Amino acid sequence: MARGLFITLEGLDGSGKTTQIRRLAAWLKSRIPDEEPVLTRQPGGTGTGDRIRALVLDSRQSGLAPMTEMALMFADRAQAIAEVIQPALDQGKIVLCDRFTDSTEAYQGGGRQLGSAPVLELHRLLCNDLKPDLTLLLLPSLESSLERARRRNQRASDQNEPDESRFEAEQDAFYQRVWEKYREIAAREPGRVALIEGDLSIDEVHARIVEAVAARLLKISRFPSMLPAAAAEGASGRGGRSCDRPAPALRGEWFAHRREEFSRRDRSFHPQPDRTWPSGLRERRRHFYPRLLRLAARLFPANNLWATP
Repeated sequence: MARGLFITLEGLDGSGKTTQIRRLAAWLKSRIPDEEPVLTRQPGGTGTGDRIRALVLDSRQSGLAPMTEMALMFADRAQAIAEVIQPALDQGKIVLCDRFTDSTEAYQGGGRQLGSAPVLELHRLLCNDLKPDLTLLLLPSLESSLERARRRNQRASDQNEPDESRFEAEQDAFYQRVWEKYREIAAREPGRVALIEGDLSIDEVHARIVEAVAARLLKISRFPSMLPAAAAEGASGRGGRSCDRPAPALRGEWFAHRREEFSRRDRSFHPQPDRTWPSGLRERRRHFYPRLLRLAARLFPANNLWATP
């Protein structure tokens, strides 16, 4: 069985990850009805992980050394991979995880100033260097994130919910280092990390997440539920050649993606003022491309492509 798809959401506390991961799960379910995404979080997601979460996030916990904090995060992660993430991926499922090793690199490597090297080395040793297929990094402004996180924790405290405000007690300089480390990770791995930056509305963030996830679903061909049955059989029976057309649930996005790409290429073909083009070629190009785009729009209508469920 082909490996599943591993998507992580990252960002500061108060960036809206919990809301967006639920909306993304609902969108995936509506587009790929046969697939039930697996949702998990870190720290937590397992019995052992929930106990670690209670320890490292409780504001009453004091005197925890930075290295101890990082070790606990990796203990939680190793258990989550063994118990939840890897089995689901082996079964070909989509796994959505709220935080992963990027959080440890940002919070402990950047915020606690332990550096990226020990984080990445522990990830290689304890997590078998498991990498997400796509990471959605939500980075609103530092001020708005902290304001929302502290308001949320105050509301939880008023309702006698579990105390998870230990990190929110840190100084703004700590969060500035976390924010900068997240930017560093995004610049280092642009192929994996989709950066969604700015103080956007919930719907605007969701739209950008859907765009990034749809593009990744269209790009990969190893995810079985994307392919029609005949194409999947052909991919395995004709010399390993795969088909890049998705299942009907995603074809609207596929055709829209192709039209946008074609339109973008057409715009890039316009000659610069200092270049000379043969008049006949210029006339053919001027009339041919718009007609072809109109024909594609009639053949492949795609309405409400990004409608949320």
